[in-house]
Amino acid sequence: MATPPVKPRNTGLKIISVVLAILLWLYVMNQGQLSTRQSVLEVDLDYIHLAEGLTVEGPDKVSLRLWGVFQEPGNVKAYVDMSGLGEGTHNVPVHVEPVSGSLFTRVEPDRIDVVVRKTKQHIVDIVHQVVQNPPAGYELLDVLISPDECLVKGDDEAVSLVSTVVCQINLAQATGMATFDSPLIARDANGNQVTQGIRLVPDHVQVVAVIREKMETKTVPLQPNLTGQLAEGLQLGTVTLEPETITIVGNPVQLQTITQIQTDPINLQDHRESFTEMVPITLPKGLRGYPEEVKVFVEIIEPTPQDED
Repeated sequence: MATPPVKPRNTGLKIISVVLAILLWLYVMNQGQLSTRQSVLEVDLDYIHLAEGLTVEGPDKVSLRLWGVFQEPGNVKAYVDMSGLGEGTHNVPVHVEPVSGSLFTRVEPDRIDVVVRKTKQHIVDIVHQVVQNPPAGYELLDVLISPDECLVKGDDEAVSLVSTVVCQINLAQATGMATFDSPLIARDANGNQVTQGIRLVPDHVQVVAVIREKMETKTVPLQPNLTGQLAEGLQLGTVTLEPETITIVGNPVQLQTITQIQTDPINLQDHRESFTEMVPITLPKGLRGYPEEVKVFVEIIEPTPQDED
């Protein structure tokens, strides 16, 4: 009776082939000056394919353990696929995109519990809040916000907390027309910031602040500015102005230091008798005033012989 041929066992050869393949792979990877090692990372967890009108609550981060021959990992992505999930609590797997050079990848936890709720949304007017006033002597004239409304989206409970949406502006260095890109802040009825469970659309607005110098009025005395000398033998009598005061308009900081205003110079040198003259008033830079000129009467006295005796 013929003995059936014995089939060669190749299990050992297969194992040797696998080991050689791994060694070859390690050799090739090491040519790029890489080393076999283990790394543990904390990565952000993304929720993808969530249906419109729903919001999800769950962990923000997971731990990722890598082992193999790889360079410093770049943006490793962990995610949960929310396709087909509606309202309620779900236990779902965590997925990780392949990491080049990694032999083994393990995410912890590999499954998580998430809560899916319907979203609520409503439109809120945006108001501005000045956190620092304009420089001294300036005032805020107007604020323009674009857009002036904000869509608040999120789960019912969180959205219902939002009472106002605020954009803050700092005018400490602002003059003229200043433009800001301002983030939006949601606040509840007590002024506390609401951050969890909502999304603001948009989350930034363009703000234009119109700032001008403060303008005040002040009435001060007018003083004649007499120059030159009268001819020998003549004496200066009374000097009267009509009106005797001037009302000036300007920045309150500048007005604070002004106690009187002089007329333009009135030269006495060529006058031998009393005269009346309309004299302009030149004001310091930045001020306006009324009247712009004043009538000045200057009395010149010529002594009589009796006065000389």
